[in-house]
Amino acid sequence: MTGAIEIRLAQVEDATALQKLASQELGYDYPLEACQKRLEALLADDQQILLVACSQEAPKQALGIVHASYYYSFYGDPAYNVMALAVDQDYHHQGIGRLLMQALEARAISKGIHHVRLNSASHRTGAHDFYQSIGYDCYKTQKAFSKNL
Repeated sequence: MTGAIEIRLAQVEDATALQKLASQELGYDYPLEACQKRLEALLADDQQILLVACSQEAPKQALGIVHASYYYSFYGDPAYNVMALAVDQDYHHQGIGRLLMQALEARAISKGIHHVRLNSASHRTGAHDFYQSIGYDCYKTQKAFSKNL
């Protein structure tokens, strides 16, 4: 990629690109209209951090996203929980994921939060290597459960 990468706050206008990233890179095929509504709600919530990577030449084209949610419990210090990190497959291995995570960490610190946590599916070994390369430790293995109500 030529040119510098810019990290900026996500905008409602990013919904189409973010829906595509979630589908192609994370396997979440969510309807665009629903994605737009969720994005609007998330952007209005000051406990969410949504950052987009784009090239300076094309600031409206989202190449990657990181979304983190404020995590607060009675048994530990507050943290940010990474809900999604995705980079367009055409831009993998160009440092965009690292820049997104660094920007997320800086924003967390600016809000007085000094811990970031995340989960990564067991089959995403490349992602595990990436997270370890930027200083994250794998501290447990677990199974995930859910129930539709």
